[in-house]
Amino acid sequence: MINSDSRLHVENSGLSEMRISLKSCWQLSKQEAIFFTRKSNPKKQNGASIVEFFIVTPLLLLIGLGIIQIGLLYHAKTTLNYATFEAARVGAVNHAQVEPMMGELAYRLAPVYGGKGSEESAGGAIARAMADTANPMYGNITVLNPTAEMFDAWEMPDNETGELQIPNHHIRHQNAEIVRAGVNIQDANLLKIKSKYGYKLEVPLVGPLIAQALLVMNPADALYYQSGRIPLVSVATVRMQNEARRSQAVVTENGSSAGSSPEFVDDAAIINPGDTDSTVAQSSCDEFGLGDVNDDLNSLLNPDGDSEDQEPPQQCEVGSLASTFDGLDGQNPLSSGLNPCS
Repeated sequence: MINSDSRLHVENSGLSEMRISLKSCWQLSKQEAIFFTRKSNPKKQNGASIVEFFIVTPLLLLIGLGIIQIGLLYHAKTTLNYATFEAARVGAVNHAQVEPMMGELAYRLAPVYGGKGSEESAGGAIARAMADTANPMYGNITVLNPTAEMFDAWEMPDNETGELQIPNHHIRHQNAEIVRAGVNIQDANLLKIKSKYGYKLEVPLVGPLIAQALLVMNPADALYYQSGRIPLVSVATVRMQNEARRSQAVVTENGSSAGSSPEFVDDAAIINPGDTDSTVAQSSCDEFGLGDVNDDLNSLLNPDGDSEDQEPPQQCEVGSLASTFDGLDGQNPLSSGLNPCS
């Protein structure tokens, strides 16, 4: 048993040891005391805030400007998507020609150039957009479909003007199983265009940095980046509403430019000598194995055999040809969906 005196002695000894440890903690050297005093003095930390400010502020400024530039790029890309679709719609009713499509593309790109909502500012934005896209490097349209091979396979002379074009009559009722150049007549009447627009980077500091970074990663578009622009690309597809005609913007299947239209040889003269305006092309007959149908037609049109007095037909009539072609090897190009008179 521990009596009360011994318990009191232990407690007193414990208190004594605590006092000794506390006293030893406070017995610091004079230099250490001065160090701790200087460290805890707030007046000695005023310069640190300025240093931190100059370190963090440029980074925050670049991040903020970068967010603004990315937002403007997104706005330009969405505007280009809409402008490309509208340009394709215009091309669908203008024989897939590039000039009307470029005009519509520039008109629809006006929101990229801003404006205050007034007619004057809107007109200025449209003028700047047209002036910018007038440079082929900053704005151009390429016809991806129909390709040059499709034009070579499907184009026929127009009945009135004689201009080569892909037929567009009654597309829904044409035979989709007839394939030339890898596509049927329905797919040959799809207009697919690609627009490329050089968007100018307007945000300071960040714009040149982005252009230099992209120049290293993509040297193929160096002309854009060196002029402080970024190439934006958009693609749109619509169905032709009239006949597609070849232009300089048509490309081949491998993506190269097809150039101008090759010289067309009027094969109608082979079927009807002296009648170069006939709309029945030899290529249409050869497609169905009717290369010798010319003799049969002449014999039907001129049963007396007097070919000198008989005038050749000046116009192809669907009704008479349909009955004439029936029974020739069981193949009738009119009933099968392809009309050589188109």
